[in-house]
Amino acid sequence: MLYTKVELFEDIQTIPEKCVKDTPEGEKAPRDFRHKLKVLQAIFDMKLPTYVFKKDNMEKIKEVIESYIEGDGLLFGYTFFLSLNADFDYSWNYLRKQMDKYVDFFSEVHKFISYLLADIDEMKTEFSGNKDLYIVLNELFNVEFIDDKPFVKTTLNWENFNRINKVKNGYYISAKIGKTTLLTYYRKYSDNLDLFINGVRQVLAAWKEHTEIKGKLGL
Repeated sequence: MLYTKVELFEDIQTIPEKCVKDTPEGEKAPRDFRHKLKVLQAIFDMKLPTYVFKKDNMEKIKEVIESYIEGDGLLFGYTFFLSLNADFDYSWNYLRKQMDKYVDFFSEVHKFISYLLADIDEMKTEFSGNKDLYIVLNELFNVEFIDDKPFVKTTLNWENFNRINKVKNGYYISAKIGKTTLLTYYRKYSDNLDLFINGVRQVLAAWKEHTEIKGKLGL
């Protein structure tokens, strides 16, 4: 059973704990959460061609993203409104020139999400049953393995939200138990997960052996 983009987005909408705290930070946190969630919603809701791993059809995907942006009158109106602010350092011309980078941002995140979902499905098959193990992708997505469908649960490290913009060529994956990092691997898009999965298998075996020895010694 594949973990879908819809399920991923449902998972990450979980309200962070600090958003419900009765503190000055707690008053600001819900607003930041809602705005960051809107950014992700724009990414997840955009109707884009499925990323084809073997063909790397990013140019086609970019064309579709560009058509969305070029057709967004509210976006152009907002950039013009910003340029009218005397305290704003950049002109409207500068802001319009950033549209190409905006297209790149959306296309890179779309590719990242595509790989992320595929990697989660592969790791779900390999690591299901390891309830203490969880995977951190790009210091942003926390993935744990559960008994119920879809057999994984994902949460977001909202304080690391800017990491969504650092996925051009790949991303870091870490395997953790509690606060202990078992293994960290830079996952290039041109590579597969075999090295990481095999490495985690070995570390888990050593971890289990160490835990059993401590149990026998009563430590």
